[in-house]
Amino acid sequence: MNNIPQLLPPTKLLRHKMRTQRRRLNAVEQATAARKVYDQLCNHPIIKDSNTIAGYLSSDHEISMLSWFHRAWHLSQECYLPIVLHQKLAFGHFTQQTTLHCNQWKILEPAFNALKAIDITQLDVAILPVVAFNLNGYRLGRGAGYYDRTFSSLLKHPRPNKPYLIGLAYEFQKTNLFEAHIWDVPLNEVITETKNYQF
Repeated sequence: MNNIPQLLPPTKLLRHKMRTQRRRLNAVEQATAARKVYDQLCNHPIIKDSNTIAGYLSSDHEISMLSWFHRAWHLSQECYLPIVLHQKLAFGHFTQQTTLHCNQWKILEPAFNALKAIDITQLDVAILPVVAFNLNGYRLGRGAGYYDRTFSSLLKHPRPNKPYLIGLAYEFQKTNLFEAHIWDVPLNEVITETKNYQF
């Protein structure tokens, strides 16, 4: 059984290894990293000046954004969460009163409401979870491609200014062991518990 992951293609094997390493973090390690990332988000000049921000609710030991959402609500910033809708993501309004349910990937999301959804061009910032990232600004997600399809308009030249894409990751998720595809949308920066990488 232990040899089965070795049969995976290189990118899937990298995802497997990164997610396995992430799951080995204990509660204290996760909370400490989340707090350090939270401090950076709170002091981030672009986030400070933003009104509409999409984030995510963590699963599978991802960096938690929950404390930051509470701060954003306190500051009257408009928050949004991704909603799996066909082959792309929609972004639904997220408040303390929002009812959430698990989607097909067992990730919490609001019910889709076209009247409360926001077009990605209206988002100032979108904060994304990361399985792995490289120093060219590319991320590996879970492999379904939702974020790349959703933000494909950012591949235009010149690149639109909004939304500004920030990935949240643990420092150990930095790697040069994968190559980007032409459809991959690069991040503007990645924030880890120890560093801020701008691309």
